[in-house]
Amino acid sequence: MSALTDLGFNRPTYDEILEAQENRAKELFGEQIDTSELTILGKYIRLNVADLDELYQTLEGVYYSRFPSTASGVSLDRLCVFAGIERNAPTAAEYQITLKGTPGETIEFGFEVSNATQSLIFSTIDDYVIPENGLATVIVRCDTAGPEGNIYVKTIDTIVNAVEYVDSIIIDLAKGDGLISSGLATETDTELRKRFIQAIAGSGLTTLENIRSAVLRVDGVSDCIIIENDSEEVKDGLPPHSFKCYVLGATANDDEVAKAIFDKKPIGIHTCGDITTIIADDYGNEHEVSFSHTSQKNVYIAIELETNNFLEDSAEATIKANLISYINSLSAGESLYLSKLYSLINITGVKNIKSLGLGTNFENTGVRDITCEPYEVARTNEDSIKIILDT
Repeated sequence: MSALTDLGFNRPTYDEILEAQENRAKELFGEQIDTSELTILGKYIRLNVADLDELYQTLEGVYYSRFPSTASGVSLDRLCVFAGIERNAPTAAEYQITLKGTPGETIEFGFEVSNATQSLIFSTIDDYVIPENGLATVIVRCDTAGPEGNIYVKTIDTIVNAVEYVDSIIIDLAKGDGLISSGLATETDTELRKRFIQAIAGSGLTTLENIRSAVLRVDGVSDCIIIENDSEEVKDGLPPHSFKCYVLGATANDDEVAKAIFDKKPIGIHTCGDITTIIADDYGNEHEVSFSHTSQKNVYIAIELETNNFLEDSAEATIKANLISYINSLSAGESLYLSKLYSLINITGVKNIKSLGLGTNFENTGVRDITCEPYEVARTNEDSIKIILDT
């Protein structure tokens, strides 16, 4: 029985294999031979069929592992070499916080703070001199890579390695303290397949799509949106004959992003953005290449549910996981619509969704949809989802 046909791999079912084996037995031993499951021959046939069924399943997996659209795990990783990309590793969350201390003293790289239970440690990413007002704005990075580090910034309230010239942690949301970049899990197969297709799009052409493909090949980049102005006048804040790349991820690889843009951009076309890098061409001439990082739009969700006796203890965690998985997979510029969330919340035990609201903070969750500009990406975390259960 051949599974490989002109239309692809067509794996036979267990019943089809069993029927073929029984027919084969009757050809060899005669039509009157008993092949039922109660006979010795029937049992032997079924043992053989079970092994064949498992082998066909393995062969099917091998067959589909050759294609990016159906491969998974390590097989998909090995195909990524043909698109010039790799699976993105988990990244650590970064926060801006304020430390109060003695003016003139230096807060050294690696100074540690944490949440109250010290389950998550955050370290400064540079040396910071405390200014005259005694309030130093610093950037801290979670020591644990992945979404575990995405917590509410005000829960970062404990100094781990205390020094005499740092008194306390102050979180001032009005002055910009908060999450700078989310911690992301290892790129999933679905996300990697999507980026694979984007990375090979426009190959060989000097187009915006080709520039985007080159940027997507940079390690750590998960998305890239390009805005262009091909007119003779200023348009959308861009000068004539220019374009601007909004890049999601790869903060540590900004130079590689700039190099990818430079290698693919048309001659004489200007690049715009708030990050500028000097790139030297093959003749040593220097060129300015600019782009911007996609800004994160934090989404807060307030939910009130009416439940019944079928609700499991893990229901709240399941709902949060569903919402986080969906929202954090949205691309740059992709808006979040309230209607998309109901199916993620309506799990076993939920009798009625009494209220559901979105917002950019808990004080205002009456927004129906979160609209994102091309330079924005919607993201959320466990501490940004509040669920009230009414049993």
